[in-house]
Order: sequence, then structure tokens, then C-alpha cells
Amino acid sequence: MWRVSVALLLSLLGFCMLHAQGDKVEDATKTSEDRYRAIIAEYDRAVGTVEARAMKAKTDDERLAILKEKILLEKKHGADLLDLADRHPTSTSAIKSLKWVLLHDSETPVTKNGMHSKAIALLLRDHVTSDRLTDIIAHLTGLNPNQEGANFLHAVLEKNPSREIQGRACFALGLNLQVEEVFATTVQLRTDWKTTEWGKELQLALGDDYLRKIRDADPEKRSKAIESFCQRAIDKYADVPLELPTYRTVGDWAEAALFEMRTLKIGKEAPDIEGEDQYGNKIKLTDSRGKVVFLDFWRSSRLEERKEIWGCERSITRAMKEKPFVILGVSVQETSIKALKKVMDENQLTWRSFADLPKEGSLGPISRRWNAVWHDAFYALDGKGVIRAKWVAYPGEKNLTETLEKLVKEESRAKDP
Repeated sequence: MWRVSVALLLSLLGFCMLHAQGDKVEDATKTSEDRYRAIIAEYDRAVGTVEARAMKAKTDDERLAILKEKILLEKKHGADLLDLADRHPTSTSAIKSLKWVLLHDSETPVTKNGMHSKAIALLLRDHVTSDRLTDIIAHLTGLNPNQEGANFLHAVLEKNPSREIQGRACFALGLNLQVEEVFATTVQLRTDWKTTEWGKELQLALGDDYLRKIRDADPEKRSKAIESFCQRAIDKYADVPLELPTYRTVGDWAEAALFEMRTLKIGKEAPDIEGEDQYGNKIKLTDSRGKVVFLDFWRSSRLEERKEIWGCERSITRAMKEKPFVILGVSVQETSIKALKKVMDENQLTWRSFADLPKEGSLGPISRRWNAVWHDAFYALDGKGVIRAKWVAYPGEKNLTETLEKLVKEESRAKDP
């Protein structure tokens, strides 16, 4: 009887201890969630006050001082949230805290010991297998000049049990390399890039070390890596949704990227393009056979960048007026032919442009097929329609003019040997 009572007592004690531990876990979770809400509420109140003062600021110095004050608030509350995520990695507030830090870290360029890097380190340590990484991966997609971020995405791709999250990580890794390729091309081709406004912004955002790294990287190795991610995406994650206007699924992105890499390459004949121009007239790329074609995929929203490019194109058009040469644009942004003509008239663009009008909230069929969905793209075709040069960023007036002049001379000699 005594033994039975002791056994019963121990059982009851164990039961009570389990419940007590459960209460502690619940209390810890509740406490961390309450702490998260309190930090966010405190930040919102403080920033609201700062922004109200910003509305009344009258000088640039006042506005700059207020901006610095806001950055300090981000750092202060970001540090509190990093501490919260570090102390309570299994709580529901951990990933929310780290997401907040990533979205509010205004430090540029990203530094090894900054908030961004610390948040990524905690994600890599505690959350690689989480099922709540969609927003985190989206934030790291497009450009991530932080090696820890790439390491995190690689870890998610290999270790996360969710096929959908793996697919999004695969997309992020491949697209980030494509973006890197655009910036690498820019700093390689444009010797004057540091003196331009966009170049200064690029330098401020990414830093010299990162730009030097991508400039000196092996382009062939980068291309093979992009192709590998694309093929993996098609084989394993083609139907994973992305909810983007540019790509609806991971497969959409991979197929477009592979088509560009394998078909729209130097030495290949360019596929034909058919559509309407800014006057509503029918136009085909093959109509310009026998002439050198400079094909320019453009967006009017990037007006400052475009002013330089259009100025160069106007000069080239005047210089080659009597020669076998033509510029053809592809407008990938304007929503109507009328809007396209207005932009071209206002900017004195005298050449024809395909009206690649958006379809069902997405981009038009030409830019989607040619994968010119998030950056400008430039192609130089010879008289036979063969791609002789290709740039994923504006190469600068000197490079562009020299390339086109050489092709036009070749075409002229072919016509009049």
C-alpha cells in the first residue's frame, strides 16, 4: 500500500511538474509576444511624433536632423527586437521580430556587424526549417549584398521541409545572381559610372567592396549557376506560386530566364517580334532585315536614366541618317498606345517603338518572352537578324556608338562590296 501511494504521489507530482513546465512555456511565449507588441507600439508612437515634426520642417537641415532621429529609433527598437528573437527563438514573435528588423534597417551598405547581418545570423541559427519564411525570402529576393543572406537561402533550399519554401528560395538565389549580373555589367562597361547620379546611389547602397566583388567575379561561372537554379526550378518547383506581376510561378521565371540565356545569345538569330507601334500601325522586327537594328527595351518611369540613353540614341540616329541602321524600341510599361505616343513625343523620340501593353495585370508578351521584365535590355542585330551584341545595362555612349558603327560598316560593305 505504501509503495502504491508513493508511486501515485510521484505520478501526480510528475503530472503537476509537466503542467507547471507547460505554464512556464505558455507564460514565456505570452511574455515574448507582449514584449514584441510593446516594442512595436513604442516605436510607432515615437516615429509618429518624429514624422509630425518632419511635416512642419522648413529647411533641409531640419529634415536631415529628423531623418537621423528616425534612424536612431530604428536602431534602438531593432536592437530590442534582435534581443527578443535571440532570447525566445521558439516563440511566435521571433520571426516577426527578425522580419521587422530586415524591413526597417536603413543601414547602407550592409555591414558585417549591422542589424541586417545579425538578423540573418539568427534566422540561419534558429529558423532554417520554419514554415513562416515567405516574407523573409521575399525581402531577400532581388538583391542581397550580404553573404550571410545567400548562405541562409542556400540552407533553406537544402533543409527546409516545405517544397513551396524551397522553391521560393531557389527563385531568390537565381534572381539575385541575375541582378548581380546587371550591376556587374554596368560597372564593367561604364568607366564613368561613379560620376553619374545613379552610380553614386549604387555606391552608397551597395558599397565599394560588394561592387568590386561582383565586377571581378567570373561571368561564366555566374551564368552556369543561374542556369542551374533555373533548371532545378523547372524540375522541382515549376508550379510554386510567386504572386508577382512579372512572374506568376517559379516555373515562369525559370523558363523565361533559360529562354534568354539559350536563345537570346550572341551569334543566334533573334526571334521575330510582331505588334503595333506608337501610331497603332503593324510592325515586325523582321521588317528591318538588311539594316543594323538597335533594339531597346525601355521604361519611362526611369526618366533620369532614360534622358542620358535617349540623348545618345538621338545622336546616333542623326549620325546614321543615310545608313542601313534603325532603332526600334519596346515599351514595357505604358498601358495604352496613346500613352506611349505621348511619352515619345514629349521626349522627341522619332523612331518606332513596339507597344508591349500589359496583359491582365502583368507585363506584355514581348518583354515577358525576352525576359526584360525588371531591367532595361539592349540588343544589336546585324542585317540578317543575328544578335551581335547584348547588354543587360546601358553600356555608355562610347561603347554603344563604337559597336553600332562597326556593324553598320560591315553591313554597308556587304551591300556595296
